[in-house]
Amino acid sequence: MATESTSKTEKQDIFKDVRFFLAEESNEEVKQVLKSGGAAREFYISDLVTHVISTDTNFPQYSEAKDCNLTIVQPNWVFLSARCEMLLPCGAFQPESEQLFRGIVVCPSQIPVNDRDALWAMVTYYGGQCQLNLNSNCTHLVIPLPSAINTKTTTLQSQSSLAVSAAEVEKTTDKNIATTPQEKEDIEPKPVSDVLSSGIKIVENNNEEIVEDEKENKEQSNLLSEGKSIENEESNCLAGCVFVIADYPDRMEHAILNTWIEVIQQHGGKVSHFYSKQSTHLLCLNQHGDLYQKAISDGKRIITAHWLNDVLTEKVMFPPSNPLHLPLPFKDKVNQCRSMVITVTGYTGTERTLLKNMIYVIGAKYTGYLTRVNTHIICKSPTGEKYTKAKEWGVQCVNAKWLGDIVTTGFPSPCNLVRYSTLGEPDELEITKDLLVRELIIPWQSCEGSSALEMTVGGGKRKFGEQSTPENGQLRKVRRTSSPASAEKPEGPRVLFTGIVPSDVSRLTEIITSLGGVVVTSVKECTHLITRKIIRTVKFLCAISIAKYVVTPDWIEKSQQSTTFLDPSEFTVKDNFSEDMYDMDLKTSLQRARTRPLLKDIMVYVTQSVEPSPSSMKEIIQSAGGQVLTSVPSQQHLAELKRKAIDQGSPVLLVISCDKDGLLCSEFLKKGFDIHNAELILSGVLKQQLDLDLYKLEITLE
Repeated sequence: MATESTSKTEKQDIFKDVRFFLAEESNEEVKQVLKSGGAAREFYISDLVTHVISTDTNFPQYSEAKDCNLTIVQPNWVFLSARCEMLLPCGAFQPESEQLFRGIVVCPSQIPVNDRDALWAMVTYYGGQCQLNLNSNCTHLVIPLPSAINTKTTTLQSQSSLAVSAAEVEKTTDKNIATTPQEKEDIEPKPVSDVLSSGIKIVENNNEEIVEDEKENKEQSNLLSEGKSIENEESNCLAGCVFVIADYPDRMEHAILNTWIEVIQQHGGKVSHFYSKQSTHLLCLNQHGDLYQKAISDGKRIITAHWLNDVLTEKVMFPPSNPLHLPLPFKDKVNQCRSMVITVTGYTGTERTLLKNMIYVIGAKYTGYLTRVNTHIICKSPTGEKYTKAKEWGVQCVNAKWLGDIVTTGFPSPCNLVRYSTLGEPDELEITKDLLVRELIIPWQSCEGSSALEMTVGGGKRKFGEQSTPENGQLRKVRRTSSPASAEKPEGPRVLFTGIVPSDVSRLTEIITSLGGVVVTSVKECTHLITRKIIRTVKFLCAISIAKYVVTPDWIEKSQQSTTFLDPSEFTVKDNFSEDMYDMDLKTSLQRARTRPLLKDIMVYVTQSVEPSPSSMKEIIQSAGGQVLTSVPSQQHLAELKRKAIDQGSPVLLVISCDKDGLLCSEFLKKGFDIHNAELILSGVLKQQLDLDLYKLEITLE
């Protein structure tokens, strides 16, 4: 009896480890099932949340949930888990549209029962549907062998379905890829053997062009990966440069890194294993490392392996000239770009290779041909068969600036902006987002012969990709889209969104850009935070300490009507419910943050089990002016800090911990330091005022 009672209790508590955020308040049934299963509800997005329950991705907190890498599932996950009396895998219940088989209806035919069950499970798990009746609803007919197609299936296949073998089901494509026979012949590439035998030239994607692109890629990569000098000639184009390499060592084998070092040394440069005052260049992949922030503050030149590769190719030192020469503002890929399928037309050689690399970097898929499944086409000019078909099929036609700005900002702007829809302009592949890259370009201005925004080689101009023959050490010109007159104009607002649905973000972004503002993805860069209410996300908590204004979308809407940015102080977010709940006033908090950073001259130590995670806490603390300690100070140092705190009557060291990490606080307790929970920081940042007594943890040493 005791065993049965225990088993029943376990079944009733299947959600005991679940802390859920409910995107739709009206879903009472989901709430009741979760609570009856032992789940706890969270009322805002944070690292405490384990599951976000929503029928789709169109809810205000979606971007915050993705930023925190939270699991988002549909309500069916709750109901089916309760029915099965166990937590089911979440992958099959994700509302995101990028699931592999989303929108696909599979009909298995002549497949053995065991294989059919496995196939059925795999397709439905990844968002597809299965049915045994072959009709017009099916997008794919799965058969064991091509010979298994009969007259009926052939007829249906010609109407709507794509027949594939069971072994190739994972290569299933979206049903929209279907083209007419004539369209397929004109636009999609034929097998190489067919092309060679028929002599038909495939527009924009003939076999010779593909081979040429691969050859160019191989030659460029050889400079770093194989350690070869161009034409075996000696070159000192890196003379005087002392490189520190970050990010890349974690992504490559040690032997390849040694080859990089050898190549740099062969061209007159040096590589230091440690950052120091003698370092001149930081070679890194993105803008999120600790060394990046240090190098920015020290005025070092910060570049990527793409820049180094191009310098070695041309054997001449020059400033960053295309978006891939500068570290990326995002760590991995751009989430909004993962579902994009992009092709290119009108670009050849080095330019085409650059575009392909940028497409890969943002997380989109590149195709050398055009089909209906393509989402975007990068056009050099409004001509050619690919451009004509793209307009006919409704594929977005944009210039290279659109792609370059994604690499520079980490955010895809609307394609219909004049900036991106105008085709045939020169210098589309150069760096154009002046406000966002200014701090990276400034260190290059100290070079002889350079001006604030331009660097010349004998006063001449040269497009990217052209061969150069200046003497070693000279700098080629980096042309900017902004004139000196425009550079003197005051900067427009740098806007960051939080808690706004993606559809509204796209519309508001277009308005901001048209008025001269910039949309950024990093809290550190923003001056204006756009939100509808107070939400305790990492982004919001950081912005209170950094942004000048926290305003509603009405500020953008009204500014559009006035054709100029209005005074944002009149549109400050007013959320009476949240202000009462957190006992704070947003306007007062913003004023306090402008007067003095909350954690200025204060060190903070966060133990490992604290929630939100130590990494999120670090971001919040640093935004408020604090310094995060990564290790426990010595007893002597702790004693000095304690004396200093007593002398000045204010804390110089805060210890943030939790009950689970009590033993990790022993060194601090011995010296008389109080231990606080995370609310000291979270609530303190919201109020911009520390309450040292309210959030004290009672931990005693045994």
